[in-house]
Amino acid sequence: MVGKPRSGTTYDVEFKMPYLRWAEQIFLSDLSRPRIAMASDQLLITLQIERVDVEGVFELRLGESVVLMETTGIPAGPGDWIDVRLQALDLYDTNT
Repeated sequence: MVGKPRSGTTYDVEFKMPYLRWAEQIFLSDLSRPRIAMASDQLLITLQIERVDVEGVFELRLGESVVLMETTGIPAGPGDWIDVRLQALDLYDTNT
């Protein structure tokens, strides 16, 4: 995909998040459902923690998709919902 995505079209994408820190970009969420929204000038993504490995890599659930994320700081645990606040998010079309 090159250029602006078309509204109403389905895409299979991969996205890349920067290295994130708890209490800076990651917070426990009040919601218990997946969400992608704009909040002020930030992108807000609500995900559920599926699994955490010993090195701080999180396996997160966003609807039917799984997202991997590295963090620093004090993590929450499996089953918890988190909000990730980002200034930007890079999306890459997987061409599938």
